[in-house]
Amino acid sequence: MIISLITQEYIRQQTQTAKLHLEGLKRIVNLRGGLKQFENNPGVLYKICKTEITFCLESGQPQIFYRNSMPQIHKALEANGFELDRQKVISTLLHKNIDPSLEELLVDVCAVARLFNENKGQQIFDLVSFQEMNITIFSRLLRFHHLNAPKRESNIEAAYHIGMTLFMMIISLQHDNRRILDFPLVTSTLRNVLAEGLGDDEEELTLWLSLLGAIWCIDDPDPSFFHTRIRTMTGRLGLRTWEETENRVRRFPWINFLHGEMGQQVWGDASWSPGGSWSPAVFE
Repeated sequence: MIISLITQEYIRQQTQTAKLHLEGLKRIVNLRGGLKQFENNPGVLYKICKTEITFCLESGQPQIFYRNSMPQIHKALEANGFELDRQKVISTLLHKNIDPSLEELLVDVCAVARLFNENKGQQIFDLVSFQEMNITIFSRLLRFHHLNAPKRESNIEAAYHIGMTLFMMIISLQHDNRRILDFPLVTSTLRNVLAEGLGDDEEELTLWLSLLGAIWCIDDPDPSFFHTRIRTMTGRLGLRTWEETENRVRRFPWINFLHGEMGQQVWGDASWSPGGSWSPAVFE
């Protein structure tokens, strides 16, 4: 009942009321002995975690119910003959001087994406493991930096953090280009990071972030904010086709069958200038 009340209030954008209900949920969980007491009832456990994660993304509040099941996820994958190959990812990282906990997150998220890309059509996760993976990664992202916290000094770290957050939201909170909530704080954070700029030599990171943003905001009546950056970055990198573009962004969290079709759509839209002609910036 209380979970339904929280959901209802943040859909109505009544953040303070939802927060009060969330505090009530926290007291109930603590009286039961904490989240671990719900391990035998995963349906309720996941509802608690997902409800709070959604609230945190919508409101920017810090997380209460932190859950990290990464060791269990590794074991579940190994039992099904799969492995998160972190070493392959580490060898291809563009930035190796970011915060260690953020780098650990980046490696895990990239490894998950690589696993999907290399095993297309196979069932990698069962429903339980998939939910555990989503909850774990979101929990780690929110612990590293919640959206109402003061901005991090490194804009590169801010870019990776909001990019991975968006990557996970597209996987779990956006279906058929639709979602129940708009998550305006996520979108505004993304726009602020891109508007401040990532540096003259960060074309690939900017391109990946802009593509994810354009996919997330695919129904935005004015997509020029993301399209301009996609067009500029592909021009600087000399990318003439979607295949060349997608090959560049695969070194970041990117799942071909999930992001590819929408990515190609926004890339195609961005490649045409507002006047309706092919933009010469693509060939600069």
